[in-house]
Formats: sequence, C-alpha cells, structure tokens
Amino acid sequence: VFDRVTGTPVWPIVERPVPTDSDVPGEKVYATQPFPTKPPAFVPQGTSEADANDLTPEIHQLALEEMRQLRLGPLFTPPSLRGTLQRPSAGGGANWGASGADPENGMLYLKVSEHTSVNQVCAQDGKNPMSFQGFNSDITINTNGCTVNTAGNGPYGVPQQPRKLGAIPIVKPPYAELVAIDLNKGDIVWRTTLGEGTASLRRSPLLKDVALPARLGTHGNTGGLTITKGGVIFAAMAEPHLYAFDTATGREISRVDTPFNVNGAPMTYRSRAGRQFVVVATGGGEDAMLAAFALPGVNSSTASTQAPASARPSTAADTAPAGGAQASGQASFDRVCKVCHGEGARGDAGPRLVPFSRGYDEVLGIVREGTGQMPPISTRELSDEGVAQVVAYLTSLSR
Repeated sequence: VFDRVTGTPVWPIVERPVPTDSDVPGEKVYATQPFPTKPPAFVPQGTSEADANDLTPEIHQLALEEMRQLRLGPLFTPPSLRGTLQRPSAGGGANWGASGADPENGMLYLKVSEHTSVNQVCAQDGKNPMSFQGFNSDITINTNGCTVNTAGNGPYGVPQQPRKLGAIPIVKPPYAELVAIDLNKGDIVWRTTLGEGTASLRRSPLLKDVALPARLGTHGNTGGLTITKGGVIFAAMAEPHLYAFDTATGREISRVDTPFNVNGAPMTYRSRAGRQFVVVATGGGEDAMLAAFALPGVNSSTASTQAPASARPSTAADTAPAGGAQASGQASFDRVCKVCHGEGARGDAGPRLVPFSRGYDEVLGIVREGTGQMPPISTRELSDEGVAQVVAYLTSLSR
C-alpha cells in the first residue's frame, strides 16, 4: 500500500533473507527480497508437504507423490532443473480486475486464487534462434525435449507423464476466496470461499461418491468484482453464476445462474426510471452473451434476463464420447488449435503440445474453462466429441 501523493509505503517494506541455493549452473540468486509488513499476505505463500490436497486419503497420497518429484520451499524459492512448486502460481494470487474498493469505509475487496505452477529451468540445445542462453524457463523456445512438469497446473509446458490427479489441484481447497482488507489498519477483516469449484474438478473420477463442500472455490483471473454503496459485492468468476455478498461480513447473499461462464467483471447502472441493473459478459465467440439482472419492479414483470436452458453449456460425461477418427481430430485441431499451437502441435504462439499424455477429462476442463493465456472455447466452436477427437489426434502424434 502506497501513499497516492508521494509514492511512499504506508507501512514499512523490509528486506528479508530468502533461499539462495540453486541447482542451475551459473545462476546467482539475490540474498534478500522485499516483504510488506502490512497488510498480511492474502493468499498462502510457498509450499510444503503439509499443503498436500487431502480431499480423500487416495488424493492425499497422490498429491504427496507429485510434490516429492518437485522442489518445495517458502516464497522466492529459486526455480530449479527438477521444477520448483510455485505458490502463488504464475498467474498470481490476484490479478488485474480482481479488486474493488469502498472509499467511504476504507475497505479493499479482493478476488483471489489459490493455485500453483511449476517453475522449471531447462537446458537449451541452441537450435532455436530465440534461445540465446544456456538455460531458460520459457517452454515455448525449448527444443531439446526438456518440458515443464505441470503438476501444479501451470499455464505452460507439457507433462512428461500424465497426472494421476487429473484436474484435481495438488494443494488443499479453497481454490478461490473473496478477501476484505481494512486499509486504515492494514488488517484482513474477513475471507470467504468464492465459487463452487471448476466443473472438471467436481466431476473427477477420484471424487465420485465423495460428499464435497458446496463451495470449493473457482480459481482463475476471469470475472471480477463490483462494490455498491448499498453494501453489496457482486462477484463473478469462470463459472456460470453471479454471486452477491455482504460487504460487512462476507456472507453469501445470493447466487443466480448465467447463460455461460462469466468472463468479465460485473457492472451496474440505473435506468432513467430509477431501476438498478447488474450486467455481466458471459461465454465467448458465437456463445458470447450479456446477462442483465434486476430486482422485480413496477416497470418490468421479470427479475432478470437469462438464456433459455437449451442455450446453456452442456456438461461432458466422465468419459470421452466414443468414436471419432484421428483424421477428424486433426481437422478440428487445424481449425481451432493450430493458430496458436502450430503445425502438428509443435508450438508457435502457444506452447508445444507433443509429446502428449493428458486425459480427456483434463483437456475438456482446460478447453471449456481456459488456462493461463488460453481463453475458454465454446461448444459451438468445438464440441465435446471434437475435444475427444483432438485428444486422440494429439495422442497419435506421440506414439
């Protein structure tokens, strides 16, 4: 937090020692990093085995197995040749569009994500002209087969082995929260879980018949917040719902359905007749749709404008649809994916995808929900069966 006039910190920012040991030849790690003394961190920082996902005993054991393949440690643990489990993820604990402030009470409200990514440094073989140094952590220019292990579901890289956890994060929930910070005191006043969790997480075969909490938290940088003078926070994220919370307590007041996953921050306005509306942008491409909500009033007989149930996104089965030739998969890939991932999935603006070992459920979750710099892809652009065909095509390239 900085003084808006002078730029000086409101509370001290101190230098503290951080890990300096690195297995990357020639790397020199700075001995200290700056830490704000207030407010406290609004998401967990660093990783240890105590953070392993424990939704079930089986999941806990699988999470520990993944963790033990990686380097763990506190915040600012250096990237490594084996891969360092980074927390918060490369996408940050919060990103632009994730905050809202109330100037009257001095409160800052943050939509935060609890997620991890793997920060791995790979040796370069010199074949890529963009590779001008011996080691690099940018997977898009690696040409020697060294690929980032994505145990943390990071935005880049191709796993050398399929994740046994599939779409389940390596750490415990909640995976997103709404956090209120008193900027007059520098204290966190309350925090509450934000979202039910991604569809790919909730439908994981490892969670079949498991009684999950209603709110696991939906991570990601899409969506955002709008704070109203009446004491309500409207919040949205990468799921087909709009939430309302009490600014004083963080209590969830309501949740309404939206036509598709929300991809922008809510906005609010009043009509000339004095009726207040809240509008969110949902979907993408041919499925892009605005959804407007309002309380019932004398000027209208409806409380909201929503897409009919038939227009809402379909949910995939736990297994891939049967059939679909590799040729169809290549055609779908060339039409939708090639522009970013290149000819034969060998990488271009987006990362290289081969060798490929992800399962259908994990890929479907990525396609529908987006990840990193990749936006969500609608069923109109690529059907669930089309996703299965693309998976089959990419798998065939890896044989």
